[in-house]
Amino acid sequence: MWNDRIARVSSVLGGAILVALAIVTLGGRLAPAQVPPGASGQSCLKSGCHDGYTKRTTPHQPVAEETCEACHEETDAENHKFAMTAEEPELCAQCHEGVTEGLDYLHGPVAAGACIACHDPHGSNHDAILTAEAADLCFQCHDDIQERMKVADNKHAPATEECAACHLAHGDSNGMFTREASPALCFECHEDVQKAMSDASVGHKAMTAGKSCLGCHDPHASPYSGVLVKESMELCICLLYTSDAAD
Repeated sequence: MWNDRIARVSSVLGGAILVALAIVTLGGRLAPAQVPPGASGQSCLKSGCHDGYTKRTTPHQPVAEETCEACHEETDAENHKFAMTAEEPELCAQCHEGVTEGLDYLHGPVAAGACIACHDPHGSNHDAILTAEAADLCFQCHDDIQERMKVADNKHAPATEECAACHLAHGDSNGMFTREASPALCFECHEDVQKAMSDASVGHKAMTAGKSCLGCHDPHASPYSGVLVKESMELCICLLYTSDAAD
């Protein structure tokens, strides 16, 4: 009889110890049964394994539709192992066709086929399933511009708000990744300058030749008033005796 009691007590204590170890290991919470989705009849996103992806404000469409198999294929059912159905960027292009069509110049990550350098393949809390807020994401590579903007007294308003106000993320046909070439792009905001130019009987050659607006203005930031590339007098003398603005 004592032997039976001892056996029962040992069994109970042993179970309690295992439960305690599990709680400690999992940071004080009990783990749900980790059953492969196929065995439980539930999808990957509702099985308790990958449900975090559904809580993001901007889910990737296959996640929203719970069609994990659009990108993943099971390679080992017993060990629940998966592989991608194709390599990046070919996999992305199966849905996102024509992203680079007609573009003469490609943004670095696009040219490298690194879609997930900027986009999260499952979803994000940012627009366009970006991995970070747009400007913060751009500055991860373009830190030289970020540093200039930190110390500059004069900043171009769009550069402080959203890079996409002027730039295209995937590529363009003018080499600057801008939605339009200068001065057309600049005139979208600076309509007063466009009107002054059209009404003027004598035009300023620097506005229509070479770099146009960019011959005098920095599109991001500058230590000089009017986001000029040089002090105003030095810039005007430069234009008189050199062809810098027209190069």
